[in-house]
Amino acid sequence: MGPAIQGQNGSTHAFKVALALVHGFALNESDAMAVLAQWNVGCQPEWSEAELVHKVRDALRAAQEKPRGWLLGDRSTHAPTSTPSWPTLHPATPEHVRRIAELRFIQAEGIQLAADRGLLKVCEDRGQLLWVITDGSRLCAQVRTMDGSLLSTKGSMVKAKTLAGSKAKHVIGIKEAAPFTKVWLVEGGPDLLAAHQFIWQEGRQADVAAVAMLGASIGIPDDELDGFAGKHVRIVPDADTAGVKGALRWIEALRRVAAKVDVLDLAGLLRTDGTAVKDFNGLNYISPASTDTLAKSINPFALCP
Repeated sequence: MGPAIQGQNGSTHAFKVALALVHGFALNESDAMAVLAQWNVGCQPEWSEAELVHKVRDALRAAQEKPRGWLLGDRSTHAPTSTPSWPTLHPATPEHVRRIAELRFIQAEGIQLAADRGLLKVCEDRGQLLWVITDGSRLCAQVRTMDGSLLSTKGSMVKAKTLAGSKAKHVIGIKEAAPFTKVWLVEGGPDLLAAHQFIWQEGRQADVAAVAMLGASIGIPDDELDGFAGKHVRIVPDADTAGVKGALRWIEALRRVAAKVDVLDLAGLLRTDGTAVKDFNGLNYISPASTDTLAKSINPFALCP
């Protein structure tokens, strides 16, 4: 693509170049800027760095009919893929929803909403009935037992197990969130179900989605960042050091593409038994005094962004 020339639709041409880089070649912002710096030498006049950043960010937010990476061509012969060997996943039945609701102290309607959006499945493995957090991409899946018992993996006992072959660096539910203007970003499967409960409670099914990272240490992959483009994203980190560090990492990435990013801070809130609220699911056990504290920054009956 040639240089942008003033008086010859230069601005439109520069935007098309940015679109080709971030969508056609699936480059992130920094890599696209590196290419544009070389391309910019031939432009008349040359663009400022701030102007080029603006073009790239506008391109990242722009909706496209073609799939991201379409200019890379067909690489299937060079990069064969394999389907992970997972247990067969099934839709959650009303009985499954009821049992998970009792186990996690989350209203069944919220759990059903997550199931209806394709983010909750069930499976059996080695005689155990498990509930599964995943999405339509099947890039990642994490399982927990239906009765709250621990799972055995690599010689240790754990509450949750990520299935073999999963891509850990994946935003679960990012494709399913595409039609929505507002998004909860939470950590882990239980908080993903809790987020859907709050969406249901407040009647925000039409405009609010919920997505999850499976750990605070996991960064948002560059090829999924554009799924947040132009949206209002509210992060709910776990109330610990790892959660705060993870939230800061996510904020830094999201500010490149999202229309707005904010955080629901759970620090200092108490459950009815006097212990600290540690995660989003913990708001279901919140004490009356902490409800008043939470209301000072966010109306507890309007938790959705």
